[in-house]
Amino acid sequence: MDEILSDLIPVMRREFPKRPPTNENLFEYFMSRVRRNLHVILCFSPVGEKFRNRAYRRSTHVTPKSYLSFIQGYKTIYKEKRSEVQTMANRMNTGLQKLKEASESVAALSKELEVKEKELQIANDKADMVSRFAFLTSVFLFEGLRVTSAR
Repeated sequence: MDEILSDLIPVMRREFPKRPPTNENLFEYFMSRVRRNLHVILCFSPVGEKFRNRAYRRSTHVTPKSYLSFIQGYKTIYKEKRSEVQTMANRMNTGLQKLKEASESVAALSKELEVKEKELQIANDKADMVSRFAFLTSVFLFEGLRVTSAR
């Protein structure tokens, strides 16, 4: 017993540094550790016929009220989940519809852009012709003035 107590002193000092290691304190600490760490498992072996029948013949009773309550709870949860799934399906369909509308809008705008680009090219070509004509006209007038002034 003295050997156990002497081995227990450093352990108790680490956990309770201010508690003096008297025999009473050591014994109390030892018992508290035993209670904390001791686990008891109680096992029975069904040796006797009566005990074996009682242990293995356990029946579960389901009353109509508990069964109906279970069914009602199941129906409630089913309705909630169905509603959630329906809401998600509606959102998905709305999103798909918006994507389809956006795709159609992009296709229409692309066609309109092609037409506008062709019109812009024609307008640029006309503007180039006008600017060339204006340039040639100014060169012709300038040359005409130079010839006239040189005479």
